[in-house]
Amino acid sequence: MLRIQLVCLSNFEGGMEKHVADLAAGLVKLGRVVSIICGKGFLPLMSQDIEIFEVPVSKARFDPLLSFQIWRIIHSFQPDILHCHGGKASRIGGILPVPKQTLKVCTVHGLKRVSSSYRHFNLRIGVSQAITNSLLLEGYNCTTIYNGLDTNVNVTYEGKTYRYKDNFPQQFTWIAVGRLVPVKGFDLAIKALALTNHNLIIVGEGSERTKLENLVTQYHLEHRVWLLGHRNDVTKLYGEVDGTLITSEREGFSYVFLESMLAGKPVVATDVPVANEILAGQYICKDRSAETVAKVMKALAKSSVSSKIQEDEMLFCQQELSLDTMVLKTAEAYQKTIEQFANY
Repeated sequence: MLRIQLVCLSNFEGGMEKHVADLAAGLVKLGRVVSIICGKGFLPLMSQDIEIFEVPVSKARFDPLLSFQIWRIIHSFQPDILHCHGGKASRIGGILPVPKQTLKVCTVHGLKRVSSSYRHFNLRIGVSQAITNSLLLEGYNCTTIYNGLDTNVNVTYEGKTYRYKDNFPQQFTWIAVGRLVPVKGFDLAIKALALTNHNLIIVGEGSERTKLENLVTQYHLEHRVWLLGHRNDVTKLYGEVDGTLITSEREGFSYVFLESMLAGKPVVATDVPVANEILAGQYICKDRSAETVAKVMKALAKSSVSSKIQEDEMLFCQQELSLDTMVLKTAEAYQKTIEQFANY
């Protein structure tokens, strides 16, 4: 039975961590033996069928004690596949000696630069075509496997979340979701909204909250912009809006885009994966100016009277970016790699 060890050394909850959790659970359903090397409390709700090895992920990637601890765990588990996720895990896992039968796989979830550590892997996976293309340009063989979500999630929501807020206008309403950090570009979303008569709800928490609240006040948008903070019912909130706005500076793979597509809500996005690989160009903001974003927002809102807006893209996501598809494609990639290196 194939033994797979996943390595994820980040210390916050985000898209990569969700990917690892979903992949691990899916591989167990396929009958694989799975373990995860991760930080303390990273996956508290994982199945008992998955062995968890906790390491101090706050240590630097060049810390020899962290590397030694991970090396010992790998050799105790004896994986057939060591699958590293993210830059830190790939940097450490790439250079560590592994058991003779172990093949190394890495998934690249985002690129600030192309790391030389990727050369040590038998298989490289990009979560978007943009990442794969960057690795190919550097001479690394790489394949694309999009992240996936459960396509059976219920997005119907009957509650009164915002439409009945005092004096909240009944205009086209957008949702923007993510950590309130500079790279997500929520300041751009607010500035663009000020050039429309639309509404916006922002879901998330982070260091930029005070700055964003000040922007709302500066542009006199108190009755059209609402910062909801962290919510556990984000997928259901899509049922209460008309469209999704993504204004990130960069993304490896936007789960927000996929969530919106599966919820049947159209998207306007800056030029980031995976939106720019699936949506028609008219829905992608080619520059990061408030004027351009507002123009695209207005155009989508005007055309949204048609029930068929982005319908083909939604169907594609339903079929190709499901959780089951992601897990199966990853399992198939493992098997092909094993067959490719069987005689080496």
